[in-house]
Amino acid sequence: MLSSIRKDLLKIASKSIEQVLPDKAVANEVSKIHVNGLPYVIAIGKAAWRMARALYDCLEGQVAAGIVITKYGHSEGDIPNFRIFEAGHPIIDEASLQATRAAITLVQSLKPTDSLFFLVSGGGSALFELPIHGITLEDLKKINIELINSGANIEEINLVRKLLSQVKGGGFLNFCGVSKIVSLVLSDVIGNALSSIASGPIYFEKIDISRIKQIILKHQINLPMEILVKQMEEASSVACNIKVETHLVGSVETMCQSAALIASQLGYNSVIREMQLQDSLEAFLDRFNNELRFFRNMANQNQKSYCLIYGGELTLKVAGAGKGGRSQHIAIKVAQLIDGIGGVYFLAQASDGTDGPTDAAGGLVDSKTAERLREKAFSLESAINDFDAYHALVQAGDLIITGPTGTNVNDLILCVITPDQILRE
Repeated sequence: MLSSIRKDLLKIASKSIEQVLPDKAVANEVSKIHVNGLPYVIAIGKAAWRMARALYDCLEGQVAAGIVITKYGHSEGDIPNFRIFEAGHPIIDEASLQATRAAITLVQSLKPTDSLFFLVSGGGSALFELPIHGITLEDLKKINIELINSGANIEEINLVRKLLSQVKGGGFLNFCGVSKIVSLVLSDVIGNALSSIASGPIYFEKIDISRIKQIILKHQINLPMEILVKQMEEASSVACNIKVETHLVGSVETMCQSAALIASQLGYNSVIREMQLQDSLEAFLDRFNNELRFFRNMANQNQKSYCLIYGGELTLKVAGAGKGGRSQHIAIKVAQLIDGIGGVYFLAQASDGTDGPTDAAGGLVDSKTAERLREKAFSLESAINDFDAYHALVQAGDLIITGPTGTNVNDLILCVITPDQILRE
């Protein structure tokens, strides 16, 4: 049976994620937009289906044609006048290329006076892709796997992806026949940089070859230098005369602020510690350990429970062959850190409901997680070393499974610290 604190943490997470579901946010923004004629729609990312459905409902079905490109399992059925594509994430596959070609075919047929909505959410970098000439799908897969496992942050990963793509970094504008695009953006990028969300298909960014060279060398990515030279020589101009009107419909900041409000309503002293996490896991754990000690003292002095709130996306270098995702791995690392420290509960959860290549959203651990694993003769240390968080959390009864949520605004981390326990020296 779940303790009341564990129930509270799951409630805070689910309710705060509800606040960044695209339905209401899209409706609010569309009410401010004047639409000429029947619009066309392209929606990409893990939240693409929900965003497209919300837009369709707001426009009362007045859509000429649309395309949704989302992750496998994230479509919720047909939408009239839309073609629905599901494709690979986080690793690109042939379905991604086929879906992107369909989107290109649609927008190439449009006239300057036509209306085009471009709906963007996290995950679009893998789902929406057409590689440059000379790069195969297998090349892209290999490079993406290396990038994801290297410890590179999302900004670094996307810069390299843009180098190899015809549609990223504003490249999609080259194919569009319209003179204006209205973009609704659900951000999964720290700082909400439009050129980084889904690698910015309609936001031009000049390729910085020297920066990309640094990233490749830093993370030892196997990308031939002749590709860099070729891109410098063949970089085409982008159709920057197309006007892009952007509406931000959700972000990690909204999720964290909602979590703080819900935690306060449940009786916790809620403290937002960071809404733009992009540290390495090691750097975060060092800081978190100090914060844990500070707030344990505060909890004991004030006899009140605290809920610490973090949002963002930590980076980690994957070395093992186990099953898991970023949030799950963070959870078991913290389980090791708080082993034997009473009154500490820690949740790490992907807002989209799918953490890494698994069916889990994350993990909810406490000071007895490691003990529960020892009782089952399951080695927490081995799970950490092999990046096998999924099976460790299953054994401990600490795995969070929500299914796809329909949104994607980075990860949520919550930590409840209660009084009347003694800090471990």
